[in-house]
Amino acid sequence: MHRLLCLGQVRLLGPDGQPAGNAAAQPRRLALLAVLGRMAPKAVSRERLLGWFWPEADEERGRRSLNQALYALRTELGSEEVLLGQRDLRLNLDLVSCDVAEFATAIASGRPEEAAALYQGPFLDGFHLSGTPEFSQWADEERTGLVQQYHQVLESLAGAAEQRGDAAGAVRWWRRVAAADPASGRVAQRLMQALSESGDRAGAIRHATIYEAIMRQQFDLPPDPSVLALAEELKRAPQPPPRAVPPAAASRPAAVAPVPVRSALPDVSPPPATAVEPEDGVRRSGSHTRVLAIGAAAVLLVVGAFAVRSLLSRSPTPADQQPLVAVLPLDNGTGDSTFNLAGAMVTDWLTHELAVTGLVRVIDSRTLLSTTDDVPALLAHTPYVVHGRVFRDGDSLRFMTQISDGRTGEIRLSMAPVSAPVGEPSAALSSLHQQVTGALAQLVDSRLNNFAAVSSRPPTWAAYQEFLLGQRKFGRPYHASLAHFLRAIELDSGYAQAQLWAGNTLANLRRYREADSVFRRVAARRDQLAPYDQANLDYFHGGYVMGDWELSYRGAEAMATLGPQAAHAQWAVGHTARFTNRPRQAIAALSSISLESGWAREWAPRILCEIARNHHMLGRHDRELEHTRRALSFQPDDGWVRTNEVIALAAGRRYADLARRVEAAMMLPEAPASWETYSGGDLLMQVARELAAHGAPADTVRRYADAAVTWHAAITLAGTTDTMHLLGHARAAATAGRHAEARELYGRLAATSPASPEFVAGLAVSAARLGDTATAESGLRRLQEMNAPYQFGYPARWGANVAAVLGRKEEAVRLLAESLRKGHTWQFRWHADPDLASLREYQPFRDLLRPR
Repeated sequence: MHRLLCLGQVRLLGPDGQPAGNAAAQPRRLALLAVLGRMAPKAVSRERLLGWFWPEADEERGRRSLNQALYALRTELGSEEVLLGQRDLRLNLDLVSCDVAEFATAIASGRPEEAAALYQGPFLDGFHLSGTPEFSQWADEERTGLVQQYHQVLESLAGAAEQRGDAAGAVRWWRRVAAADPASGRVAQRLMQALSESGDRAGAIRHATIYEAIMRQQFDLPPDPSVLALAEELKRAPQPPPRAVPPAAASRPAAVAPVPVRSALPDVSPPPATAVEPEDGVRRSGSHTRVLAIGAAAVLLVVGAFAVRSLLSRSPTPADQQPLVAVLPLDNGTGDSTFNLAGAMVTDWLTHELAVTGLVRVIDSRTLLSTTDDVPALLAHTPYVVHGRVFRDGDSLRFMTQISDGRTGEIRLSMAPVSAPVGEPSAALSSLHQQVTGALAQLVDSRLNNFAAVSSRPPTWAAYQEFLLGQRKFGRPYHASLAHFLRAIELDSGYAQAQLWAGNTLANLRRYREADSVFRRVAARRDQLAPYDQANLDYFHGGYVMGDWELSYRGAEAMATLGPQAAHAQWAVGHTARFTNRPRQAIAALSSISLESGWAREWAPRILCEIARNHHMLGRHDRELEHTRRALSFQPDDGWVRTNEVIALAAGRRYADLARRVEAAMMLPEAPASWETYSGGDLLMQVARELAAHGAPADTVRRYADAAVTWHAAITLAGTTDTMHLLGHARAAATAGRHAEARELYGRLAATSPASPEFVAGLAVSAARLGDTATAESGLRRLQEMNAPYQFGYPARWGANVAAVLGRKEEAVRLLAESLRKGHTWQFRWHADPDLASLREYQPFRDLLRPR
């Protein structure tokens, strides 16, 4: 089926999702289709179409032109039935789907979320057909009416979210209303109120500044005084104290169905012998590891530009007041797929060079290169869009560029072609930089003239090709990406961007020492980096290698400010907000990510479960359950998502639902290489711990804990002795209070990996439970002596367990706080750790867990 897109840039797509051929893409024929799509399922008379599209032609010539257009469309679309009727014509929606028709149907049928998802921009955005005044007037009227309907849809969704107490949802929808109507003071206030209600008062105040800048710079109007007054009110109001989440009161559950245990030995390949997993002390072997690659990798811009700050004649404009620029990938007009990467190269390089100036905001290149479905929405409020095409002329490539207004499609400036040898396309980059920067100086800020002739040295074309190939393969697996990045550095030793991406990849491979070395070499040239690159370096190096999550969070916030359209930056904010105990900020950031397109479609379960964990930290277990079940709609048979669901059920004390869902989960296969490791035994153990933490009766907790031991024992007793299953068995035994069994298992693990903090702590804790305090004290000393780099606070974190079991509460809390300072990130599980149960009512421990 063909698809006609009219909301945003008008396009006709073939059944393969690619643009249809030239016959249908001819502007007048495309406009004719758009009229029929907007009116569908109603028909339009031929007389009306003749008056709109051939107003100056005599009747015979007009009818002949219309018939030719209809014939070409039917031929291109492959069926006579695609356009129905003789005197009155209508589009057959069974053969050609149309977004504007679906938008109208969704509104009429009471499906506002579907309508909001369909609206990707104004009707026929930027489309102009000369010599058709009546058509142009009709299109303008339809555009205005559809915009009003879209605003009403968004406001209804925002209002509904507020009514049901969904603060994050209200923020998400009011943000979209504000993006669609940036000049409305009323909308600005509603967004600010929603942000404040969600706990993001700083964001509410910041939006007032953004609104004021938009009014003064884009509309040349004063801001609504009530918006500024609300900002001042929020500044003066006392900050509400964060609340601790007390353990849930005990209540007698309904009878719990027996928990089945899988009896067959699962077919799971053992992980590498050196594997050690975060929080738990055992490394996972899957492609999605502790270092969450996309969160950092997909937000990077080009790195390593020459520092030109001294060229500024006066202080820079604040970032939130700078004009927004997008550099789109240039189309490949050569007819040769060899040059498919040339357009991406130009986007990457020019984005970087413009960001270095500090005088404009630039939509990050990763967003534009990886989420093509979102481009119309991204450009809907972008006043300066650089775009063009690459042609071949004999032994040369010719780069043709223009600057247009993304909001209207109006061409602002066209630039002379720039040539480069066919064998070295990157030779055009310096000239393109001078051209584009000089053109923007005329349109945006004359100070850009200072930068027009100053460009860092572009890499060679061979190195650039390797770099872009590494980006496209990033994480699939990481070794493949690393090979391309290292090859790019080999081809061009001064290529700083390739070095930074190589560092990211090494960190994802847990080769921390090598990654640290690479990042430090890049950091030595920090003053030469664009602001976005500096922020990204702080985000990734700060947290994922150095364990400084406060620095990482600040870097993520700066990325979101500098790249407001980048969903990856919002992921970075949300992820580091949880790591630094800011669950409300995490929920707001993660909820702003659209899950319908781009990389977020693949990452939807991860994003939703991350939101759920933050609701868990706030004690909002109904909201936690809602988000885990949304995640299951994307991946219904994924065990790690199901684990998040049953944790929410256990915390909410929904015992009957819990028993049914656990039983169903036992049928799922183990998944050592999913987003997170999954096994039925681990799920049972986590349920038992969560039930105990939330006041479930002891016999209910014991039933699940014993089932977890039985599940793991069926594997270990059958002769499987890999680290992951032995550790799962040891954890389950400790949770079930079988301390002698746990001691034997932890002893075997510690003998194999004596440098593992969890193995040493597990042996010490089980010894203490059995009255052997000498072994426990010895284990605690060993943990205190562990000072190797890149341990991310794990010795202190597990030392806290030993101290707590020995009754030394003050020391335990001190060690937990130390672990956070050194990079530990799994504190959201502490409340359910049985070794820390004695701390649950201890005020310093509650203070440590209190959300910020």
